Amino acid sequence: MTSLQQPQVTEQTLFEVPHKQSEASVEAHKTQNETLATELHFELLKQYAWLSSAVCGGLIVLIQMQVIKAGTDVYVSLMCFGISILCAIFGQDHIVDSLIKGKGIYEIAKTLSRIRFISMMSIGIGAGYLNASLFLF
Repeated sequence: MTSLQQPQVTEQTLFEVPHKQSEASVEAHKTQNETLATELHFELLKQYAWLSSAVCGGLIVLIQMQVIKAGTDVYVSLMCFGISILCAIFGQDHIVDSLIKGKGIYEIAKTLSRIRFISMMSIGIGAGYLNASLFLF
């Protein structure tokens, strides 16, 4: 190949790894990834609980200031936020219990995704119901 010719780039050369990793290195990265995934799931559930409790606190302040009236709509929204808080706390507890039992995050991923879905769905339903009750009725 002369200096003017460009090397041919094929699909195979695009995805080639320049160096091969040893088995020990791969296992170390798997362990680090699992640890990071566990921490991120725990923190995400903590943020869901924090967000729901902050909204509940804001609703209580608005009720005390008589900006909104305490009625069925507010109670339904508070219940949805409470469900979100409980799901997030149960999810955190499930992570801790599974780690104590020796299970990895990948073994409990399906359960955690369901818990996260229910928690986030409860936040959405609570916020949507509250907004609908305040602005549409």
